[in-house]
Amino acid sequence: MYPHSSPPVLPARLIVRCLALLLLAGFVAAGIGCTSDAKDSVSGFVTLNGKPVTGNIQFISGSKESPPSPIGPKGDYTVINPPKGECDVVIKGLGAVAGPVKDAKPMGDKDAGSGIQGPGEMAAQPPQKYASRGVLKFTVEGGKQKKDFELTP
Repeated sequence: MYPHSSPPVLPARLIVRCLALLLLAGFVAAGIGCTSDAKDSVSGFVTLNGKPVTGNIQFISGSKESPPSPIGPKGDYTVINPPKGECDVVIKGLGAVAGPVKDAKPMGDKDAGSGIQGPGEMAAQPPQKYASRGVLKFTVEGGKQKKDFELTP
């Protein structure tokens, strides 16, 4: 195609501009659909006798309710856009998580810090009474709020 000359070379300036444009387009595309209108949230930890609780948490005020939000393995939760005002807080366990961990091996020195539970450790499940309205209350005022819940047996 170019028998006696080398192919045309694009100026470095044009290459830099094209790369910058592609990078900008990538940032714009990544931002579309990723914005959240979460103006209000409540976050914190749920524990039972000092142990993290697993399950779901939900805020209910009258006929308005947040969707159930997961409680993480460390007992952490965030409820996005809960209903404002005095809310019943409902906490339900996952059921199948409770009980000893099967086939778990004790952590040796090389496994230290791996986060694997040892034999006989149990995930804390919330008592059944917290699955009903009226047991726990919290007033949602709006904005980003923090609230820890220490459950009792």
